[in-house]
Amino acid sequence: MAGPTPVDPQKAQQLLQQALRGPVPRFHANGAMIAQSASDMVLVMLSNGVPVTGVSISYETAKHVAKELDKAVKKFEAATGTPVSDMHEVQPKLQKIMEAENATSLND
Repeated sequence: MAGPTPVDPQKAQQLLQQALRGPVPRFHANGAMIAQSASDMVLVMLSNGVPVTGVSISYETAKHVAKELDKAVKKFEAATGTPVSDMHEVQPKLQKIMEAENATSLND
């Protein structure tokens, strides 16, 4: 099985620009779930708890994506001086607000 194909930085930038300008589907997501098998995984993207798309990827690609996402978040945090919380940190805090207001969602 072949590994990921290396892309030079200039080509990578061109591919990214094509994807952002072209007909590549784009989805809003504010959550994610992962399904796994022995050979690959499916990243299921959620929008307000509803699945909007799934992307099947190899474990090698998943590891690469995880590293690139971590790098991008760290750059954002460094540029803004603000740490980004993950959902496991945010959810309990939001739950306290909802309980205090006796609400079932933040929109109530």
